[in-house]
Amino acid sequence: MGRREYTRPDSVEEADMLTAAATDTAATAVADAFFYLLRSSRAYSKLKDEVRNMFQSTNDISMGSQLSSCKYLYAVINETLRMSPAGGNEFPREVMAGDFALGRNIFLQKDPSVFRPERWTVGEEVSDEDVAAGQKAFAPFSLGSRGSAGKGLAIMELCVLLAKLLHRYEFRLAPGDTTGERNARMGWGRNVKGQCQTRDAFVPLRDGPCIQFAKRS
Repeated sequence: MGRREYTRPDSVEEADMLTAAATDTAATAVADAFFYLLRSSRAYSKLKDEVRNMFQSTNDISMGSQLSSCKYLYAVINETLRMSPAGGNEFPREVMAGDFALGRNIFLQKDPSVFRPERWTVGEEVSDEDVAAGQKAFAPFSLGSRGSAGKGLAIMELCVLLAKLLHRYEFRLAPGDTTGERNARMGWGRNVKGQCQTRDAFVPLRDGPCIQFAKRS
């Protein structure tokens, strides 16, 4: 017997899934990155300086050796995806730890509830062993047969988008805004300070952050 052809409903379902996987996840990751960056002036300034010192013009930013050398940019993206995984979480599975729990494994991560991009690069306080331990519990694009086929493209998209935004604009949180922060009314485990709150669905649902931005002079 030959392989069954896709019906029109099958094709529509596949297209819907690809659209969500290619857009909603990236949008969530960028929003989460700004949630954490704008609550960490040190990380925001460090990333902003790295990007602006590497590129003279926003139009120069594209995939290549220059962008690949922005180590802190990659560290920020990894840390964002560790803190707030942007992938789907309703896949059929046996009992196992999800991305959110993996990223907060106290045996593999120091201060797992703190946004600290430096944990992904070897430095004075971070050893090769520390980075390797963190990588063991890092699977924001899933693994195995359900792993994302577009992982490389997604990372490239996030790097270019985040770098261009930080090169062209200045950002700050809207005064007094707490959208997306801890909220006791959301239930147990939702009261960790500085942690972006998402709701589990095929792709994570979230609110905020509300930010203000202005084009650089």
